[in-house]
Amino acid sequence: MLNFNQLSFWENETYLSNIDYLIIGSGIVGLTTSIELKKQFPDKKIVILERGYLPSGASTKNAGFACIGSASELLDDLSNSSQVEVWNTVELRWKGLQRLRSLLGDSFIDFQKQGSFELFRANEKDNFQNCLDHLDTLNKSLKEITGINEVYSNSKNIINVQGLIGFTEAISNAAEGQINTGFMMSALLHF
Repeated sequence: MLNFNQLSFWENETYLSNIDYLIIGSGIVGLTTSIELKKQFPDKKIVILERGYLPSGASTKNAGFACIGSASELLDDLSNSSQVEVWNTVELRWKGLQRLRSLLGDSFIDFQKQGSFELFRANEKDNFQNCLDHLDTLNKSLKEITGINEVYSNSKNIINVQGLIGFTEAISNAAEGQINTGFMMSALLHF
């Protein structure tokens, strides 16, 4: 770990003086913020501080899920927050992923739009039925955000095809995918 008290005069002068923007954390938020600031203010000095030698926070620990939320998650959010708040959050998730893909390119983050599945056990029949009852409403709102006609659909066949023992029902999500977070962080660091 870097000890600031041990910096030479030149290191201190080069790295830590006359800073226009200081960003704490070199994760996805810190690095994309620095990239946007540099685009807007190319002559400004931007310094990013990270607690470790590598970005080691949530940006590389989410297993690469590019998520907007499952059907039951969004229904739960809608029961606890305003519709405006929930759909604004989903839109921010979606637009954030699109901006990341546009900024770095799908190949540099190994983006794969494979979708996802929300799985339900036999004792979650009511939750599953509630999701089914609201799929049309959810899909209508999601189409406005994603442009995808049917984000969620009943996908019971995946249970048998994949041999998912212990689950009885599934809802697919066509808007989700995966990224390689290591590739993403490397691309951001070399931007």
